Amino acid sequence: MQPPQHFLAALAVALAAIPGNGAAQDVLSCRSGQDAIGRGAFSTALSHLTRCLETEGLPMRSVAAALHLRAMAHASTGEPLKAAEDYRRSLGIRPPEIAWDLIPLGIYLREAGQNDESLEVLQQVLALDEDGPGTGPAVAAYFHLGWTLHELRRYGEAVNAYAKGIAKQPGFEGIYLRRALSHEALGERDKARTDLAKAIEIGRERGLDPAAAPDEYKAKFVEYGLIPKE
Repeated sequence: MQPPQHFLAALAVALAAIPGNGAAQDVLSCRSGQDAIGRGAFSTALSHLTRCLETEGLPMRSVAAALHLRAMAHASTGEPLKAAEDYRRSLGIRPPEIAWDLIPLGIYLREAGQNDESLEVLQQVLALDEDGPGTGPAVAAYFHLGWTLHELRRYGEAVNAYAKGIAKQPGFEGIYLRRALSHEALGERDKARTDLAKAIEIGRERGLDPAAAPDEYKAKFVEYGLIPKE
C-alpha cells in the first residue's frame, strides 16, 4: 500500500522551505529531485537528490525530506538496503510521530531481506497513531506486520495480524490476498480460497479485473479456480 497523500505533501513542504542562500544549482537539484519522484523517474531523482544532499546550509528538516525521497528512489530502483539506510538517517533528524513516519523503514528492511529488523520496526509502529490523534495503529500497520511475519514463516501470527487489519478496514482487498497466502502456508486451503474470493469481490466493486492482478496473485486465482486460465 502507498503512503497517504498528506505524507508526501509534508515532504514537498519541507523541500519547498529550502532557502536561497545555497548554491543555486544545488537548491535546484533538491526541487528537481522532488519533481522526478513525482514523475516516477527514480534514477534521475537519485542523481538530483544526491546533489541536493551535498548542499551546504540545507535546513535539517529539508535534509530529512530529501533523505525520505532518496530512500523512495533507492527502493524503486532495486536498492532497498540503501533505502533503509537513508530512511534511518532521516529518522535520526526527525523522529517518527505517526505510523506512516515509520512504516516505510519496515517495508525497506523487509524488501532487503532483513526480516528480523523489519519486524522490530513494525512492532514499534503499533505504538503510533495512523489515522489521526488517538486512533492507534490501523490497516497499514497490521498489513505490513502480517507480511513480515509471513516472511519469517510465523504464519499463524501473520493471520492474526491481518485479522486485526481487516477489522480496521474490511474494504481493503490487498490484506485478504496476503492473508490467503498465510492460510495456504498453514495448509488451510479453504480459508485461503475464501480470502482470495473476497479480494476479487472487493476489487471488482472498484472496477479491478482479477486477470490484471500481479502475477503472484493472478496465479493463485487460477490455481483456486476463481478465474479461468488464459
